[in-house]
This record gives sequence, C-alpha cells and structure tokens, in this order.
Amino acid sequence: MSTDPEKAAPADDDQEANAQLVLMLTTLRAAGPEGLSLARISKRCQLPMSTLRRLLSGLEEAGIVTYTVNEEGRGNAALTEEGKGLADAFGTPAS
Repeated sequence: MSTDPEKAAPADDDQEANAQLVLMLTTLRAAGPEGLSLARISKRCQLPMSTLRRLLSGLEEAGIVTYTVNEEGRGNAALTEEGKGLADAFGTPAS
C-alpha cells in the first residue's frame, strides 16, 4: 500500500507549522517578560518576517502573545500569562 504524496502534504505542512509554533513559544518563554524584537525572533526561529508576523497575529488574537510594531516597522513580542502557561506545557523552563 503506497501513500499518495499529495495527500500526505497537508499533514507534513501541519507538522512543520506546529514545530514553528512550538519553537516560537519556547523562544519567547526563554526571553522572559520583556520578550524579544521581531528581528531576533525571526533569526532565532529561522522564520521569514512575513511568516513570523502572520503567526504572531493569530497568537495575539488567541491571547497568547502581545506584539507591537512601530512606524519604522520594528517590533517586539512577548508572551501573555496564558502564553507562558502554554510554553511551560511544552517543558520550557522559565527564565
């Protein structure tokens, strides 16, 4: 029995998205309450800025992160209390 690669692709995409999400949450948790700049998160998580901002928008809507972007396009993100709890569930130690 063979697996159709086109049918397997969504599951692979989901796994990659989940891995990116976990990495971003654990990176922010390790940063502490002040959070990190978007540039630093992008670099540490190896995410394009467009992907990072899309993920952060969804997480902000869910109440997991707060993030701001100034007029120059620079920004900062930090976990909310709910986000800290979620990151801790992944086994990330508090800093």
